[in-house]
Amino acid sequence: MTIRLFHFLCLLLLAFPLQAAALPQQSVVLPGIDEQKMRARFAESDMQPLEGIWYYPNEEMTLAIEKWKGEQNIGYRIILLASNDLELMPGTVIGYVAASAVDSKYQLWLYSERSHVTLSSPLQCVATLNAEGTSF
Repeated sequence: MTIRLFHFLCLLLLAFPLQAAALPQQSVVLPGIDEQKMRARFAESDMQPLEGIWYYPNEEMTLAIEKWKGEQNIGYRIILLASNDLELMPGTVIGYVAASAVDSKYQLWLYSERSHVTLSSPLQCVATLNAEGTSF
């Protein structure tokens, strides 16, 4: 599987500060999840184009986006796999993704507040996937 660059512009969070009431208001930690286990899960599944391992170089984070059967057509969740921030555990769900009416645009909900290891208060923003499907 190819590691894709996961590049968010910080301005996205500021552009659409809407609360996502239907989402879990606090992050959860999926036990036993790391990059190797996610690669194995993806290797055994019929992956969607958005799914995979993404590297966010500005924050030195490795994330996974995986299909998720959640609330209100939210089809994916964003899971932290590795980070320089030692307080955040691998397997922490840091946000959610939903497709929009436009193929290359996605709705994102990213947790915006933190108390040690717990993330909370998901904020909604919009991201555009580039034509190659390699970065937001």
